[in-house]
Amino acid sequence: MNVREESARNLLLMQIHNLMEDSLLIYRAYLKNGKTYKYAKQLRRVNNETTILLDKNLAILTDDLSIAAKLLIDHYTIWRCKWDELENELNPSDDDEFVFQNNHTFPKDAALLFESSYQLIKKEV
Repeated sequence: MNVREESARNLLLMQIHNLMEDSLLIYRAYLKNGKTYKYAKQLRRVNNETTILLDKNLAILTDDLSIAAKLLIDHYTIWRCKWDELENELNPSDDDEFVFQNNHTFPKDAALLFESSYQLIKKEV
């Protein structure tokens, strides 16, 4: 991998780290504040940004990160479909509860691989 590709990958790892941190903070607020549509919309926006960023940058990832990215993309895609179905069904207001069942669990190992890769490059800088 050349310096330019490595720099691009490192930037991507930082962006994914920041988006996942945002997602976690929003998810905690969602749980703390009654699982409302207001927070669900914010979570959808961040998860969508993450999906787009991963999908556009699969080529610069190492093989293991590429597999992890695909697992995350699959999860977010399924999650987003269920989210859209519920939104269409409920047409909710910001303060309405917004909860749906999803048997496709979050791929924690994939997220941890991205986080550990980010922590490695963070130490190098």
